[in-house]
Amino acid sequence: MNGRRIGFNETDIGQYDVEEKRQIIDDIFMLLPAKIYLEVGGYSTCFFMNYESTDLILRIMDKGYSAIYTPLAKLWHKGSFSSGGLGNPAMMYWEGRSNLIIHYLHQTRLNFLKFYLSFLSRSVWSLGKGIIKKILWRNSRIKPRLAVLNGFFAGTIWMFNKNTEIKKNPYQIN
Repeated sequence: MNGRRIGFNETDIGQYDVEEKRQIIDDIFMLLPAKIYLEVGGYSTCFFMNYESTDLILRIMDKGYSAIYTPLAKLWHKGSFSSGGLGNPAMMYWEGRSNLIIHYLHQTRLNFLKFYLSFLSRSVWSLGKGIIKKILWRNSRIKPRLAVLNGFFAGTIWMFNKNTEIKKNPYQIN
């Protein structure tokens, strides 16, 4: 659950020119045989945005397959462009919801409980800091912080009823 995105915000100076196994490969960069995709059941309907590719690759690896990074594949991807980017309340809602669900599905219950309590305390603390900054007339964006917490609560509700139907994101602009 601690996969690192290589090359993010880095200049390419050949530091990743070696083919190697990886813990995580974003699906935007993935070449996957249809046989394997069908074997694992494709994308889960538990996710709408954020962590759907993490869930897919973890299920693929659970079946004994490996994720291989190759420097021979070249592509450019404008990350989070369609969602408005990190910090956008609509995106942050999905971040909170999906982050909770991915940990619930793929961690031991004890590790998940630790993650749950840590995530909740960090989210409440972040929102509290944002509110205090706003009260003191400093520039503070409260809405994205609140969106993460609302997504967290939506993920918590999902854990109890396992309803895979995606509810409307309250921050999404139609």
